[in-house]
Amino acid sequence: MKNSLNEQQIDYSSDAQFVIRELEAVHPIFSLFENIPSYEEAKAGYIEFTNKPIALIEFRLATQKFLAVLGDGHISRSLLSGSILLYIDVAWIANDGKLFLLDENNKPSNIEIINIGGIAVNTITEQVDIYYAAENEAARQHNYAMFCRQEDMLILAGCNYLDSAIELETADGQKITCKFLPSHVNKIRLGSKPEYIIKHEMINDVFYIDLRSFQIDPSIDDAVEKIKDAVQNGTKKFIIDIRDNSGGNSGVGQKLIQAMGMKTPEYGMYVRHSELSCKTHNYEASDKNETFEPNKNTAVPNEDITLLVLTNVNTFSSATMLGVWVQDGKLGKIIGQASSNKPNHYGEMLSVELPISKIDFNLSSKRFLRPDTEANPDSLIPDIEVPFGEDILAAALDYMNSVG
Repeated sequence: MKNSLNEQQIDYSSDAQFVIRELEAVHPIFSLFENIPSYEEAKAGYIEFTNKPIALIEFRLATQKFLAVLGDGHISRSLLSGSILLYIDVAWIANDGKLFLLDENNKPSNIEIINIGGIAVNTITEQVDIYYAAENEAARQHNYAMFCRQEDMLILAGCNYLDSAIELETADGQKITCKFLPSHVNKIRLGSKPEYIIKHEMINDVFYIDLRSFQIDPSIDDAVEKIKDAVQNGTKKFIIDIRDNSGGNSGVGQKLIQAMGMKTPEYGMYVRHSELSCKTHNYEASDKNETFEPNKNTAVPNEDITLLVLTNVNTFSSATMLGVWVQDGKLGKIIGQASSNKPNHYGEMLSVELPISKIDFNLSSKRFLRPDTEANPDSLIPDIEVPFGEDILAAALDYMNSVG
C-alpha cells in the first residue's frame, strides 16, 4: 500500500491470535449459533496473512476484513476509534450506491460523483463492502458515504492522488479538487462528535427535541424537566430528532419517554459472560449466560400525546433502540428513513488493547432483540417514509399540522 511502504515490518501474528481468542470467547454469536457463514474461511485467511512481518496499516486492515465477516456494525465502527486516518474533505451522501454532494444547507443535491482519483465509485464501494460490515441496506449506504472518503479504501481501489489532494469527477463532467484532512482535525461527516448533546424549542405548538448523542449529562436532565413542564401545561405534540445520532447510553431515551408520561417496552437480551466482561464490569466469573425475553406488553403510551421520532440512515445503536421502543410500544410514529443497524443487534462493547500493535480492540458482549418479535428484525422501517433528499423535519411538522 502507498502509505505503508516506509513503515516498519513487524510480526503481528500474536496479536492476530489474541483477536481470534478474545473474539471467540466474548462475542455472543459464537454461543448462539453453531455455523457462522464464511467465518472459518475468513479466520484461515487472517492467520495466513498475519503469519509474516507486515506493516501496521496492513495488520489493521486485515483485522477489519476478518471482523467484517460477523456482520456486527458496532465492531466495524469501533475498531478505528483510536486511529488517526485521512479523509477527503468533502460533504456527500450515498443513495443506492451513488454519491451525491450536499449543498450549502447540508441537503442532498443532484450532483453525482462518478470518479474519485480516476477510479469509478463502484470500484471503491466494493472495497468498503469487504472491510466494513453492513447490518442492512441503510448501513451499506452509510458505509459508502463515510468510507469512500477514507484514504485506506481509496488506496486499495487504486485511486491516484497527490499527498494532500485528490480529484473528483461529477456525472456532468465537472472536476473538483479536494484536500485530505486527518480525522482528528476534520469534522468527519456522518460520524463526527456532535457540537451539543441536546437542544429543545417550541415550533408553533410542537415541542421539538434535537438529540445529538445519548450521553448522561445535565443538559439531558434540563430537557427532561422542560418536557414534564410542557406536558403539565398542556403541550400534546412532541418530536424527538435522532437523525445522525450514533447512540450511547440507552437510558437517555428512556428518560425522555418517561418524561412524557410513557413507559417503554422491554428489549430482549442475551448476555454472554466471559473473563473480559467480568474484568471490565468487576464481577465474579460465571459460566452461566443470561437470557431476558423481549416483551412489548410492558409499554405504556400516553394517549394525550402525539409523538414523532425522526430517523435517517445515520441513526445507530441506542438511537435505533429508541425508535424501536416507540414503534413496538405504539408510543408514537417513526418518520424519515431506515436506520443503519438492525433492531436485533449486538452491542455493549468491551475494549482491550492489542499487545504488539497497541490497537484498541472492541467486542460486543450482548445481543439485543426488539420487543415485538413479529416485527422486522433487520431494519427499523419508518411508519412514514420520507424520500431521499426531502426535508424530514418539514414532513414531520406538516404531519403535526394535519392532526390538529
